Amino acid sequence: MKRILIVLLTIIIFMPVGYSQLSLNHYLPPLVTGEFNSDDGARPGENEICISTPSLTSVNVTITFPGNASLDATPTISNSSPVCITLPNGFASPLLTRASESTADLDVLGNPIANLGAVISASEPVYVKYRVRSANSNQADIYTSKGTAATGTEFRTAHLLSPSTYPDRLSFVSVMALNNDTDVTINDGGMPAGVDVLGHPVNQTSITTNLNQYETKIFAVRPDNGVNSVAFIGSLVSSNKDIVVVVGSMNGNMAQPDPNVGGARDYGLDQIVPTSLVGTDYFLFKGNGTAADTLYERPIIVATSDNTDVFINGSATPFATLNTGDYTTVSDYNSDGLMYVSSSNPVYVYQPILGSNSSVATNGMFFVPPISCSAPNSVDNIPDVNGLGTATGFTGCLNILTRDLAMVTVNGVDIDLNTNVGSATVFGPYTIPYLINGNAYKGFRVDGLSGDVSVNSDYDLYCGLFGYSGFAGYGGYFSGFNTP
Repeated sequence: MKRILIVLLTIIIFMPVGYSQLSLNHYLPPLVTGEFNSDDGARPGENEICISTPSLTSVNVTITFPGNASLDATPTISNSSPVCITLPNGFASPLLTRASESTADLDVLGNPIANLGAVISASEPVYVKYRVRSANSNQADIYTSKGTAATGTEFRTAHLLSPSTYPDRLSFVSVMALNNDTDVTINDGGMPAGVDVLGHPVNQTSITTNLNQYETKIFAVRPDNGVNSVAFIGSLVSSNKDIVVVVGSMNGNMAQPDPNVGGARDYGLDQIVPTSLVGTDYFLFKGNGTAADTLYERPIIVATSDNTDVFINGSATPFATLNTGDYTTVSDYNSDGLMYVSSSNPVYVYQPILGSNSSVATNGMFFVPPISCSAPNSVDNIPDVNGLGTATGFTGCLNILTRDLAMVTVNGVDIDLNTNVGSATVFGPYTIPYLINGNAYKGFRVDGLSGDVSVNSDYDLYCGLFGYSGFAGYGGYFSGFNTP
C-alpha cells in the first residue's frame, strides 16, 4: 500500500497543471509610451483589463492597483459573463506612463515606480488580457497575462526593431517585483556600447535596481540610432526573487521604409515567461501581410545558450548558430503561411505580425509558446475578440494548432467538417509535415470572428488571436507556457 501511495504522489507532483495563462493570480506591469513632439495622436487612449473563465459557476475576482486604491474592483464573473474593466484614458491609467524630454518623466524612468500596475486574484482560474488603443485609434495591441507561469528570475527580452528617427517611437522592458527587497539587473548581449536608456547615463550597459513588492522598473529607449533600435533584443533580465516582465515597442515596426516618416507605426507588446519555460520547437502562423511585406513579419529568435543551432522548416542545415543573447530574424513561411522553427537549445520566439493586408501600419507583436504535450486542450473563453473599449469594428482572427488526430471546435462548431463558424470563415486544416516527438500536427485559421470565443481540442492546443481595424493591429496567444 505504501508503494502504491508513493507512486500516486509522484504522478500527482509531476503532472502538468494545465493552466498556464489560466491562473488564480495575474500580475500586470505598466507600459510606457513616448511623447517627444507635438504630434500626440499616437498617445494611448482607451484601455481596459478583460477577465474570463471556463467556470460555469460564479468566480470572485479582486483587482488591486498599487497606489490607486480608488480604482480597485471586485467583479464576479462566470463563463457566460466575462468582464472588461474600463480604466482611465491615456496617462491617467494605472497601467500607462509617459517618456518625454521633461525631467520629471525621465526621473520616473530612472527610479522604481510605486503607483502603477495591477494585481489580480480569483477564487477559480481566470484568463486576463490588457487592451489599449491610441487616442487617434490608429494604434492598438493587447498583452495576455501568463499568470503564475510569468513569474521567475531570468528572462531574455526583445522588441520591434523600429529603425526610425520618428520622435514618438519607444522600446521598453517593464519589470514588476513580487516581493520586497528584489534586486533586478538588465545587461548582457542586448545592451551594446552607446545605448541610451532613458533616465540613466548614456552607455550604461548594465543597470541594477532594488524594488519592493509590486514596484516596477521600466527600462526604455528611443530607437533613433542603430544601437538603440536593438537595445534590449537578447538582453538578460535577472533577479534574486520572482518578477514578471512585459516587453515591446510603442509606435514601432520592423521595417519602416523612410526613417523620417511617422507612418507604419503601431503598438507591439506582450508579457513573457522565464527561460525555464521556453522550448526548442515552434510553429508560427503568418499574419495578413502581402509578399511585399516580408520584412514586417520577421520572427525574432533569441538564444538562451551558446552554440544554439536554429533550423527552419525541417532543414538539416542550421539557418543560424547563436550564442547566449544573440538573435536572428527569419521570414521563410511556406505557401500555407506556416513556419516550423526548431533549435538545439531552448530559444525565445517573438513574432511581429500584420493584422491587415492593406497596411503595414498594423504591426503587432506577440510571444510564441513552444510545442509541449502538457499544453491545455481548451481556451474557454476569449471575450470580445472584435472589440477594444468603445470600438467594435475590429476583425478578429484565430490561429489554431493541435494534433492531427484531434477534433477541434470553435464555439461548438467542428472546424474539420465546417468551413464557417457563424459568419467567420475557416481556413484549413493545414497539414504540417514535421513531427514533434513523434506527433503530427495540423493548423487552422478562422477569420471574421466576433464576440466571445471558445476553442476546444482532444489534444494539446495552441491558440493565438490577432486582428485589425483600419491602421490598428493587435495579437496574443491564449494557451501554452505550462508549468509542472
